[in-house]
Amino acid sequence: MSYRITNLIFVLLLIVGILFYLIPSLQILISSEDIFVNQRFYPSILGTIALILSIVVFVKTIMTKDDDSKFTVDNVGLIFLTLFLTILYVFLWSTFRDFFYIFTGVFLFGLISIFTYVKDSLNRKSIIRNVIVSVIFTVIVYYLFGQLFSIRF
Repeated sequence: MSYRITNLIFVLLLIVGILFYLIPSLQILISSEDIFVNQRFYPSILGTIALILSIVVFVKTIMTKDDDSKFTVDNVGLIFLTLFLTILYVFLWSTFRDFFYIFTGVFLFGLISIFTYVKDSLNRKSIIRNVIVSVIFTVIVYYLFGQLFSIRF
C-alpha cells in the first residue's frame, strides 16, 4: 500500500475516533449557564482542535501527489508488544485500583527499557536511568493528582 493511501486511511480513522470523543463531550450536562468555563469547555476545545488538525492533514494529504513510495512497518513485533503491555496495564489498573501507582511505575519502566533495548543495548547505567525516570514520573503523578487534586485512580 502506498504511503499516501495509508495516511488517508489513518486520518479517516482518527477523525472517526475524534468524533466518538467530541460528540459526547458536547452533550455533557452543565451545572450553570452563567459560567464560561464549565464541564464541557476543555473536552470540547481539545476535540475541536484535534478535529480541525486532522481535517487539515486529510486535505493536505489529498492535495499532495502520490510518489508511489511504499509504506512499510519495520517493528511490527514491537508495536504488538507495546499494545499488549498497554492492554495489560489498563486491565491491571481497572482490576486492582489500589496499586495504580505501582503499575504505572512498572509499566513505564518496562516500556522505556524495551525501547532502550531496541535502540541500544540495556546496560546497568541505562537500567538505573530507566528506574529513576519511572520513579520520578510516578511520584510526580502521585503528588499532582493523588495529593494536590485528590483524584483517586
